[in-house]
Amino acid sequence: MQDIDSIIATCKKELNRNPEDMEALDELGHVYMHSGQYEKAIESFQRIVNISPDKIEAWFLLYAAHREKGQDTEGAKILQSIVDNLMDAVSEDPEDLESWSDLGFAYLEKGQKDKVKEVYEHLKSIDVHYADNFKQRLSDL
Repeated sequence: MQDIDSIIATCKKELNRNPEDMEALDELGHVYMHSGQYEKAIESFQRIVNISPDKIEAWFLLYAAHREKGQDTEGAKILQSIVDNLMDAVSEDPEDLESWSDLGFAYLEKGQKDKVKEVYEHLKSIDVHYADNFKQRLSDL
């Protein structure tokens, strides 16, 4: 396994070639998160969401980096942006299971358990098996 410094160097080399290399930005952000370099992780994940605002996983990681850094106000703003983006997605496609599931996890982060239950019920009305999987993932937390 590569050490952190060589992973960072490889990612930076890729980003010098292509500043919008999503894979390199994502890997760099993860390495920074795992090594406690939250400000640098924030920079990486912010670049991803600036390039591709529909990357919900990057939004969640950006939120987590702010939370880990103790930036609760900024984290709350990002979490609300996640909810807003996902509400737009499910409004456009009411049967978008993945967006509904992500919305449920965003509500869970916000402590809105009543909304999580609503998401579960909606998922159940679309696909019982997916809803059961969602419920299992919640219980694994």
